[in-house]
Amino acid sequence: SPSKSPFVGTGRSRNEAANQAAKSIRVSDPIYRNFLNDSKEKILSYYHNECDFIMAEAKKLASQDSFEQAFSLLDQVPRVSKECYKKALDVSAGIYKSRLEYDCEGYLSKAFSRAGDRVELGQTLAQFDIADLLLERTSLTAERNQELLKYEAAKAQYKQAEAKVHQSRADKIGAELDLVEAKLARAEIKAPFNGLIVSGDLSQSIGEPIQTGRELFEIAPSGAFRLILQVDERDISFVKSSQTGRFVLTARPEESHSFEVQRITPVLKAKEGRNYYRVEANLETLSDAFRPGLNGRGRIGAGQATILWIWTRDLVAWVRLKLWAFIP
Repeated sequence: SPSKSPFVGTGRSRNEAANQAAKSIRVSDPIYRNFLNDSKEKILSYYHNECDFIMAEAKKLASQDSFEQAFSLLDQVPRVSKECYKKALDVSAGIYKSRLEYDCEGYLSKAFSRAGDRVELGQTLAQFDIADLLLERTSLTAERNQELLKYEAAKAQYKQAEAKVHQSRADKIGAELDLVEAKLARAEIKAPFNGLIVSGDLSQSIGEPIQTGRELFEIAPSGAFRLILQVDERDISFVKSSQTGRFVLTARPEESHSFEVQRITPVLKAKEGRNYYRVEANLETLSDAFRPGLNGRGRIGAGQATILWIWTRDLVAWVRLKLWAFIP
């Protein structure tokens, strides 16, 4: 019979007593070492004997779109069970591919435009493969027609209950058919307005699954530019809507342009050790030199102050902040 080694713990609660008893266990005790070795052998034996069943169960969960449960089941296979662990990795790769296909909007078949191209309203930028959708539409259409014929036959024979069943099936198939039609309508990506593609190049993604929610193109409208200013958090209190200013572009420093502050967004961005707020402004005049993504420097008219205050305000603010932090 297996050896037994009782241990006792005391405490004000059952959990506290159990924790105290567990602390009294001596790992060097042969009884516990044998217990751990036996447990390890039983675990390895379990995964060796049940490995095929575990793999089949994971595939079954994946076929039911329960991908997270399938991955969780496979993750429990220990590395020390080398043969079963290798099988789990192979099955995980297949399930991961199925997950991508499940989440994807479709497979890209053609790409007509990329970053830097000018596009017009309604112009096709890219196209998804619609072969599977066309087959599915044909199949669903045939199924719905069959159900409608059965509905008419049952109605002619005054079998109201049977007619309702076929009508419900036809309605369900019709809803699935509407979903397929909606996907076919989205199979072509068209430009929503005239503009310039700022980012997006799908020419290297032909044949790949495109994930739902992935940004494919970023288009800037033609003749409609917006100025984005990054204002240091130390100066944001001086900025107000409707204030005016001027800016110059790095590419054309000899020309200055005017703007009007439109919106101060609560978006903070860290850059080079400082925090900047995003301020949006409207351009008062347009220039042929404007291009999406150009950088430069801008000034906002925030009122008048003495030169001494302008030169020393950063130092004074820094001293005040340090004094507040160190003086109780």
